[in-house]
Amino acid sequence: MKFMRTVPACAVFVVLFLHAVNTVADVLVAAGAALNYLANGSDPGLGNAWTAAGFDASGWSTGAYGIGYESGTGGVTGLLQTSVPVGTSSIYTRATFGIADVTAVNSVTLGADYDDGYVAWINGIEVYRSGELPPGDPDWNTVPAAHESSNSAAPVYHPLQDITAAALPALHDGTNTLAIGVYNRFNTSSDLVVVPRLAINEAVTRGPYLQMGRPPASSSAGARPPPATAGSATARRRAA
Repeated sequence: MKFMRTVPACAVFVVLFLHAVNTVADVLVAAGAALNYLANGSDPGLGNAWTAAGFDASGWSTGAYGIGYESGTGGVTGLLQTSVPVGTSSIYTRATFGIADVTAVNSVTLGADYDDGYVAWINGIEVYRSGELPPGDPDWNTVPAAHESSNSAAPVYHPLQDITAAALPALHDGTNTLAIGVYNRFNTSSDLVVVPRLAINEAVTRGPYLQMGRPPASSSAGARPPPATAGSATARRRAA
């Protein structure tokens, strides 16, 4: 008679779960989005008035994200759809997007591929500032700490920032304005760029990961052995 082999107590079971990978969102502004911009080589004398929803930027140049310059070869070239003069200290950009029903917005996220630092406003309200910039109202020539873009052929927006707390109160039904200022560490720098990604209702599901666990006690080495049958070697040893 054959008996089933017991599983050693030290055996480990591997269980497959679903852990993060799939992202679904309503992307409002990203690479290729239309914008109005002002490239600053000197003080435009605007303060932060240019970030307001009602600001008239009709006299500004038009283009698309990503925007900036590259003075050499390679570098941020793959990210650029709109070029500004080499040595620009900062670029003020404005893009519009629509919200059909603000009560249906559950979350707001922002990411960017950038060099060197940037600040984002929605309808004149600051919603995010990259860590390279000091606190306070930025000037046209505010100096950020150094930050390198991905220098990739396509923008790398991660890590995405959850800006819901600041952005949601700033949104309204209809046309909204995203204003972004990108700032150069030095006007002698070889490059400057920003490619933002603004999205609402970002939903992240989870994708595969492994969880380890011990098997049930019933299959461990401590389980009772099967009873001895008459005439078996085990029975003869017990009889002896």
